[in-house]
Amino acid sequence: MPVTSFAMIVCSAVCAAVLAVWALSSWGILPVLPIFLILVLIARWAMAPVPYDDSTSS
Repeated sequence: MPVTSFAMIVCSAVCAAVLAVWALSSWGILPVLPIFLILVLIARWAMAPVPYDDSTSS
């Protein structure tokens, strides 16, 4: 993994943590919890392994 990709992952994680703390302190847990759950499900779907498909190759 290139250093820039690793730095981007670390920066994204820090920004997400800061945003989460800000949202929780501003609105509380009840309005923020469904948004967290939706984001976790989207991230889980996005990182799911994709099976190799060779039927379209010529």
